[in-house]
Parts: sequence; C-alpha cells; structure tokens
Amino acid sequence: MNKILGLGKVTGWANQDIAIDMGTANTIMYVRGRGIVVNEPSLVVMDDRKSQNPVHAVGEAAKQMIGRTPRTLKVIRPLQRGVIADFTATQDMLKFLMSKAVRRRAPWRSRVTISVPAVATSVEARAFRDVVSSLPGVRSVSTVPDPLAGAYGVGLPVDEATGCMLTDIGAGVTETTVISRGGIVLTRSIPLGGNTLDERILHSVRRKFNVIIGEQTAEEVKIRVGSATPVRNQMSMMATGRSLQTGLPETVEIRTNEVCEAITSANLAIVELVRRVLEQTPPELAADILDRGLVLTGGGSLLRNLDQFLSEQIGIPVRVSAQPMTSVATGAGEMIKRGNGQPDGGPRTWATRAASLF
Repeated sequence: MNKILGLGKVTGWANQDIAIDMGTANTIMYVRGRGIVVNEPSLVVMDDRKSQNPVHAVGEAAKQMIGRTPRTLKVIRPLQRGVIADFTATQDMLKFLMSKAVRRRAPWRSRVTISVPAVATSVEARAFRDVVSSLPGVRSVSTVPDPLAGAYGVGLPVDEATGCMLTDIGAGVTETTVISRGGIVLTRSIPLGGNTLDERILHSVRRKFNVIIGEQTAEEVKIRVGSATPVRNQMSMMATGRSLQTGLPETVEIRTNEVCEAITSANLAIVELVRRVLEQTPPELAADILDRGLVLTGGGSLLRNLDQFLSEQIGIPVRVSAQPMTSVATGAGEMIKRGNGQPDGGPRTWATRAASLF
C-alpha cells in the first residue's frame, strides 16, 4: 500500500498542468492545485564574454540590474508588445522560471497551456508554442487567447449568452475584447501600455526640469504618485536623475497632477480603442455591456483613478478586477480544468469559433 501511495505522489509530480502568461513586463506561472507559483519580470541579463551559458540573471534579479550593468552585461526584454522578440532569451528565461515552478523530486512531463494575444498572427502564436515545446520536461503544449483566459480569471460569465467586455492593459499592448458564449466576438488592440506611460513621464521630467531619470524611476513615479485624473490633494515624491545642464545628479519633486498631464494622451488612446470596439459590437451585446460594464485587467489597470477616467469618458460602468496582474494566468488555469486549450497545430482559431456564433 505504501508503495502504491508513493507511486501516486510521483505521478502527481510528474504530470503537472501548468499555465503560463508571458507578458512584456512579467511572466506568471500557475500550477494546477497550487495556484500562482511564479510572478517575475520578463527580463534576462546576458554576459557577452561567455559563448556557453551566457545567462547572468533572470527575472527579479535581472530587473535590479537595469541601468547598473557594465558594458559586458546586456539587459534583454525577450518579449516586446506582447509577442516574442528574442527566441533564445525567452527560452533561457523560461528554463529558469520553470525550474522554480515545477517540483523536481521526480522526472516530470508537464502539460503546458500558454496564453497568447488574441490578435497574434499564426507565426507569432507558433513562436510561443515552439519555445515552450523546446523546454525539457514538457509533454504537450496548448494555447488559449489572453482575453478569454482573463475573462475566466476575473469571474465573468464567459459561457453564458450575454456580452462581456474586457480591457487588458499590459506593459506593451492594450487589448479590448467582447466575449459571449465561450468565444471572442470582437477584439482590437493598440501598441500602448504601462511602458508607454513610463516613457511619457520620463520625457515630461526631462522637458520640465531638464533632468534625465531612468525607466525604473519613471515607473516608480507612476506607481507612487500617478493618477489618470487630476486630484485636489496631490501626492509628491523626490526623484533623482542627471542634470542636462551640469551633468551632475539632481533631485526634483514630482507631483500627481504633473504625472496626470504627462499621461493623459496615452489614456485617451485607450478610450478611443474601447469606443471603436463598442461601435462595432452587435446591438444586443452592446446592451449587455452597457448594463454589466467594462472590466479592466493587466498591470496597467492599477493606475490610480483609471476606472473613473474611462467611465467618465465612455459613459459605461468600469471596474478593475480583484487581481489584475494574475487574472490571465489564473484564468488559463481554469481553462485547463475545462479542457478549453487549443492543441498544438490545431486548425481552429478562437476568432473563427466566435464568428460562427453570430
């Protein structure tokens, strides 16, 4: 009996279902029965001096090195605008992160589900499957669309005959999707996200104070004092950069409404994206959305007062999901349980499935 129980444990370790959300900013892994086990920046530091095993740091350790590396070390973002930009670096990153996610007390052959952008081309989607299939210990790979996984992750009634609208604001891409009866009815995206806001803040500080700050400092400003709408009681923080006049370090005070002014144009682009999708949505589903509202997910949705800004501009209820950073990975895990992944090389696409419903 003990031997049988032991074999059961080994089988459990060996056959793990894993969902992966590879984003421009973060890579998140969900293991069935354990929940979110990895949530790290999508970054790799390579050592140019080494031809073999050049990986110097991955994830959070790599993020801490941004702007602080010698010339021989290069910080790489393997994913750009939601898709794979560097296959080898993505492969190296996933090897490291998978080793953290998988219990390695026994040989393992994992079934992996990857979330991919709904608007990804067949070549881009194939790159996601190929990079995961190449990892040791992976038995099979399936894909699910980001917005559909996100909808499951935030608890929307995806399988019902009612319209649901989701906007996923990532680091490099913002995607707005209408979902009904388990399929994608309509989806549109723009190459804009949290990184765009960081760039706008960086340029604003340079223009106003004649000081150059780093991208990590700009992100910290956005998180700590940023707001999508002007506020009466402003917050402020001190940011240190390099003076363009003297070349020496200089510290400046940045206030909330200054950040708001710098990023408003980017937020208005999101407004136009949502409006465009609503204009193309079938009337019956548009009525459902007007009643149910828009749900925001993705790290970019955490910007202070963004839901209020979008609601005022568009005229429908807007709310931020409870766990916007991890909803796609969690939803992909839910889809694993339902068996909704698309097998590698499968001819069906989620867009054509949805189109057949209406």
